[in-house]
Amino acid sequence: MYGQLKSWKARLLFLIVAISMLSLMNISYAQQTQGFVLEPKWSSPIGVLEGQEASARVACPSPPSSLSLISPSYAVNITLFDARLDGNIYVVSFKINVPSGLYDLEISCGTTTLYSPRSIVVFPAWPEKLRIAHITDTHIGLVLDNGRTSDSYLLEAVLLSTILGSDLIIHTGDTVDVGAMSKDYYTLYELTNLAGIPSLIVPGNHDYSGDSALTNYGYIVGKNVYYTRWGPYLFIGLDTGYYGRLTSQQLDFLEKTLEENKDSTMKILFFHHPVFNTKLVAKVNGDPSALVNRNPNLFYPSWREAPDITARLLELVDKYNVNLVLSGHTHADGLVLYNNKTYFVTTVTTGGGVREGDYRGIKIIDVYANGTVNIVPRPGTTVFDPTIAINLDKTSVYYAYSNASLVFLLEGNDKDLKNMINQNSRVALRLIGNIDTMLNQTIYTKAENVDYKLEYQANINEVNVKINSLSESYKLLIAISNIEDTKPPTIEIAQVKPSTPIAGKDRIEVIVKATDNEWGLKNIYVEYMAPGGDTYKVLTFPYTGEYYMAKLPLLPNSITSLNIRAVAVDLAEHQSTTDWIKVNFVVPTTTLASSTPTQTSVYTTTTQTTIVPTTTTTQTTTTQTTQEKPAETTTPTQSIVTATPTEKPSGTKNIEILASIVVLVVILVAVLLLRKK
Repeated sequence: MYGQLKSWKARLLFLIVAISMLSLMNISYAQQTQGFVLEPKWSSPIGVLEGQEASARVACPSPPSSLSLISPSYAVNITLFDARLDGNIYVVSFKINVPSGLYDLEISCGTTTLYSPRSIVVFPAWPEKLRIAHITDTHIGLVLDNGRTSDSYLLEAVLLSTILGSDLIIHTGDTVDVGAMSKDYYTLYELTNLAGIPSLIVPGNHDYSGDSALTNYGYIVGKNVYYTRWGPYLFIGLDTGYYGRLTSQQLDFLEKTLEENKDSTMKILFFHHPVFNTKLVAKVNGDPSALVNRNPNLFYPSWREAPDITARLLELVDKYNVNLVLSGHTHADGLVLYNNKTYFVTTVTTGGGVREGDYRGIKIIDVYANGTVNIVPRPGTTVFDPTIAINLDKTSVYYAYSNASLVFLLEGNDKDLKNMINQNSRVALRLIGNIDTMLNQTIYTKAENVDYKLEYQANINEVNVKINSLSESYKLLIAISNIEDTKPPTIEIAQVKPSTPIAGKDRIEVIVKATDNEWGLKNIYVEYMAPGGDTYKVLTFPYTGEYYMAKLPLLPNSITSLNIRAVAVDLAEHQSTTDWIKVNFVVPTTTLASSTPTQTSVYTTTTQTTIVPTTTTTQTTTTQTTQEKPAETTTPTQSIVTATPTEKPSGTKNIEILASIVVLVVILVAVLLLRKK
């Protein structure tokens, strides 16, 4: 073909295009050759006994050469006895020669090292009992009506799960508020991986919001449909997707999985949308088809709209003696005992918006190898009470870390938590940064009404905080640091918006700048007071960098001025407060002429004029979020998603930029040559 091009310009153009295409092919290959772990993942870990065989599926640029299992107290290289190709994927087999615990998986492929955290659970023997912490609807990315962020609730839920002696976390979807926001999935990844226990996760309809193909979820979290078997315990994760129910394809998968694992004595399904209606607490018995057709109001609307799907699911649950079905979505508690053997449990939102009278929480459920399910109600309630979850607003958990320090603070006024502490109540603080340096640092502690014990040893990058008991009002501070926090934080009011608010019309936004160079910040809030009135407090939420924002409620037009100040409290309980500043409101007045009414506004100006860096915040403020069908510009498709990399391969962004530049240069050169011709 090249020889047929007679013009030198045409030949030059051909060479440029050819070289560009080869460059793009190399770029694509470079992206592929980074590699990633398909299975197991942090969102769907495998369980295995000591001394047994296990396997992993990895995409590698070259055959896997070594494998390591790593935990805070143990790290060992594993001998590979098989690494075979299954299409383009290597199936790596190895023997578990490590003691029981939760392990990270590390695989070397030539010069590439692949990593899958918290993905292998090793047991000395299959446990007779497992305690599940059920969390759901975390909606990462939200700023809630009480001023707290949804990720602060997720952190609290993860740490409280371990304090309450849980063996694993099951998350039933709406992990983030907007699926298109990949950064929120990384927040989910980072906070969930602070837990010293494994987690099983499936998506909800909000994970499809702005991402109808579930690309971000698949890339960062993992599969949306899968199962994992831990001896007698069978866990099956499914995806009710954008429209709120399972597909026939997923029911086929479910039936096949249940049939192949009939010998499992504890079968647990988990997916986002509940089968039964919102807040239903009842015992329901009967034939599936008859129930669906004669009592449609028993069922959640999205399931009610597909009676054949609903009836088939119930038939499979009945036929294979499924013990427990977990769901979320409604942001409310619900419980149905179906045919006297299957519990359908719906749990309140962990980090989303709530209706008046509802709350944010987690639910504790004990499951046994003999098939018994024990739902653990909040003290003072029974299983079939309408609200039995642990209320997250009664306890606060703070966790701050850097390369130099790690600080954990637990405080609250909660008799429920007091009565649920048991012999397994502990928090594992995994050290970050230079482990040898941190182990030589001082451990500062402060306890009020808490009986606890620290457990740690040299060469182990984890400190266990064993909580033996606590009173109704309690506080426990653990700080591992090379410095003692002796200085208060700094805080200043950077901006008040709008600068000339209109009385009865404008909500005031206050932007503050706050820093703490020692252990970190605990609370930042804004206080406001009308002349002669009471003082009120509004929590801030992260705005950008060191800046935080508080949104005051809309005040009546009778208030013509307001005093405002900001307060910062650090984790060592040091406090800094700004001076009061006065904000004057614009008060519109109306003057009536003899014939034609005219409106004249009399303005007074605010005394606050400061500058804050321009920013666009991506967080959303909400009071209620139980979105059925998020706005989409394309028709969503629901499918079984295969796992993709937990982290983007290094250099991917630079490669994408280079590809764009190459294409742009090709187009410009081609246009110039054609114009000259």
